[in-house]
Amino acid sequence: MLKPTDPIVALCNTVPGGNSHKSPTNVGWQACQSPSPRELVTAILDGNLETKHLTFGNAGASVMDAANGIDTGFYVVPQGGVFSVLQAFQFGTANDSPERDPITITIEASQFSTSTDLEMGSSWNLIYNGSTGINRSNDSDRNAYGSMQTITHPSPYKAYRILIAEKRGIENSVQYSEVQFFGYFIN
Repeated sequence: MLKPTDPIVALCNTVPGGNSHKSPTNVGWQACQSPSPRELVTAILDGNLETKHLTFGNAGASVMDAANGIDTGFYVVPQGGVFSVLQAFQFGTANDSPERDPITITIEASQFSTSTDLEMGSSWNLIYNGSTGINRSNDSDRNAYGSMQTITHPSPYKAYRILIAEKRGIENSVQYSEVQFFGYFIN
């Protein structure tokens, strides 16, 4: 359901129900940045498990902590109809550092599609809180999809916001290679 051309915005220091805080667009080793142009949030929509999105969260690369990368994520506006209905999703692990795997997330949805509206916390409704489908106890699956997770009560929305709530272990960042959405569009 998601395509590489869908508008996607990286987020940092964003909590469920709160305002969206965009990550800096420049690369670097500081808080809320990705270290390389190859590791920006757009990599999760390219259909390639060999690429990844990595973000340090609010501490930067020099701090090893279980909280680095928490409250980061993205919002995306799927382009294919006026509304989309998200029924299920799948996360893909990255190439290295299993401690960086996102284990639990929240998904919020919005009836709005403009960046001004999507920055307001009041625009979002919680539709999922739970596992990414990446196995919590098996950290050997690199560049692989976790199990598909379903949305219990799917409804039509224009945008979705995914926030990382927990990662596997102590590291300086969180990373994932792909996020796939399964569902359909309504015109």
